[in-house]
Amino acid sequence: MIYFALFVLLVTVPASIDGDKLETVEVLENHTAYLSCPVSGIPAPSIIWYRNGVPLFDAVYPKLRQLNAAQQLEVRRVQADDEAFYKCQAGNVAGQSVKRFRLKVLGIYVYR
Repeated sequence: MIYFALFVLLVTVPASIDGDKLETVEVLENHTAYLSCPVSGIPAPSIIWYRNGVPLFDAVYPKLRQLNAAQQLEVRRVQADDEAFYKCQAGNVAGQSVKRFRLKVLGIYVYR
């Protein structure tokens, strides 16, 4: 009699975000800001973006766009009211990781 055993090994790796956990991004008014959140993990983590603690993309934000499978947030035509604390939260079944951003808008001043 011959017996066969089949084993399946499932490996999970907690979500991880590369780089500093707090980053200040400065951008000139009316320019575009990019917030990068490079994630890794097995299974692939899902990413949720927040602005001042409120999840983004629960509503329509025409100036915001997620790029690279949500690993980058684009803020177009930045204005003073876009200055805020942003956060990306990556998570999978094995764990979570968070990266925070402070977006600073630099105005254009004309000296006379």
